[in-house]
Amino acid sequence: MIETQTTLPLLAILLHSQRPLLNRLAQVWLARGASSFSIWSREGELVDCWTNPVSSSPSAGRSVDLSTGGRVDPLSYLVAPIIARKRSLGELRLEISKNRLDEQPSSSLDQLEAEALLIGQLAKFESELQEITAELVDQQDQLLALYELSRSMRSHLGFQETLQALAEEAGRLVGSQGAVTLLYNQGWPSQLVTMQRDEQLLVAGYPPALLADHNIVALFWKLQEGGREFILNPTTPEQSMDEWLTKEIQNLLFVPILVQDKAIASLVLVNKPQGFTSPALKLVRAISYLGGAQLENVMLYQESLAQARVKTELELAAWIQLQLLPRSNPLVPGLEIYGHSNPALQVGGDFYSFMVQPGRPFIFSVGDITGKGLPAALLMAMTRTVFRNAAQFMPRLHNAKFPTRILMRISDDLYNDFTQVGLFTTIFVGQYDPAAGELHYANAGHSPVIYCPASGKAELLESDSPPVGVLPQILAKDFKLKFGPGDLLVVATDGFSEASNQVGELFGYERLLEFVTTRAASDSAETLGKELFRAIHHFSAGHNQDDDQTLVVIKGV
Repeated sequence: MIETQTTLPLLAILLHSQRPLLNRLAQVWLARGASSFSIWSREGELVDCWTNPVSSSPSAGRSVDLSTGGRVDPLSYLVAPIIARKRSLGELRLEISKNRLDEQPSSSLDQLEAEALLIGQLAKFESELQEITAELVDQQDQLLALYELSRSMRSHLGFQETLQALAEEAGRLVGSQGAVTLLYNQGWPSQLVTMQRDEQLLVAGYPPALLADHNIVALFWKLQEGGREFILNPTTPEQSMDEWLTKEIQNLLFVPILVQDKAIASLVLVNKPQGFTSPALKLVRAISYLGGAQLENVMLYQESLAQARVKTELELAAWIQLQLLPRSNPLVPGLEIYGHSNPALQVGGDFYSFMVQPGRPFIFSVGDITGKGLPAALLMAMTRTVFRNAAQFMPRLHNAKFPTRILMRISDDLYNDFTQVGLFTTIFVGQYDPAAGELHYANAGHSPVIYCPASGKAELLESDSPPVGVLPQILAKDFKLKFGPGDLLVVATDGFSEASNQVGELFGYERLLEFVTTRAASDSAETLGKELFRAIHHFSAGHNQDDDQTLVVIKGV
């Protein structure tokens, strides 16, 4: 209901909007002989008057006491109160000559009271129309304010700047002296939020120092306990108001902001003139909703940035890892050599390496770091580096066998590193002796390793030692194989034997042995290797690659 100090504004509006009706009522009375028809305010002021040209004007300066009822000076006046919403707005006053009053006094008064009742109803409708209009204007203003808020915050893509913009815009739109926004970041990825204050709350203020930090934190946790908005003012029944507010704070509104359906952010508005009325509360709730949506957008944007950063780093790591693998197959007299690696992810833990040095034997290795992704790739690079250093600087001894020594060197250098991260690696190291027509090897937990002599069937070479990183010492020993023309060695990682199809069936050792036995005599090392990759791909058609696949094929010629 619209409250005014006087009733004149509402009566004036009524006269403006209902002038034709009031003119008609007055003309009827004047035609029946009334001297004047007038409307008076509750305070006794004349609002408007219609007079009969042949009659004298009404007593404009005469004040009327409405407490006396409906009749004042019955010899010359009829009076009817105008009531709207149980509140007196004023009165209708009819000045009638005595001879006219003597003819129909009661019927004239009844008619005047009915007309006053009608005018009261019209005044009620006019008041309600004003309220509806004001509410529509408020809603339109709020919609415009929310649109402006949404537009102004659209360009902010960081948490701190978004909170700052939300505080400034909310304070400006609501008309409060200041505002504070808070974001609770516990459990979020550390790269998304910069820790500030309380190590869990990200805070932005407008102006920055309006509320003390400890009060902000205390209010936030109070909101978390209640889970809904609350208003603090000097009449709030709190036992220790000094703990919450300072003497400069007259009122305060605390509203939760839902981010992904959780109240992990809040909006605090301070010192709004005339307090936080219902329209202001509706606007603040709408602002908090938009703020939550914008914070969700910022979260998604920051997560996409983090993912893009990780993707870029992985792509760079994959490129570096690719450079670490042999770019071509070496040319070694008496051997055909083929090597290739296909990681399951952008970077993997499998590796192979060839060492060809003048005056030294050909040494090669194949390894498989447990796990996938960047950690496995980093340890793969470290293991490869130690292998190459160990193989390159082994002493030049006649008929020396290096595979076990190289494994021991790798274990000595990397055991602590593997232990700290909880990983290990299987490694197969081989050394070719062309003079003796032999291949010496040591195996630390690696499988499958398949040997197929020129005149026999393929067989698995078992490991005699746990992987590197499991025990402080290497238990592997050196073994030798006859390796002449037609003899074949296939060293693969478990990405081949454990490759699965759509129904979960594994490729397995038996298929590997059968494949090698069938093709060993006819295929070159490169052909056999490529056909094996093709066979695995065909077997796993429709099923994603679960593990890295690395293969080295060596054939005597």
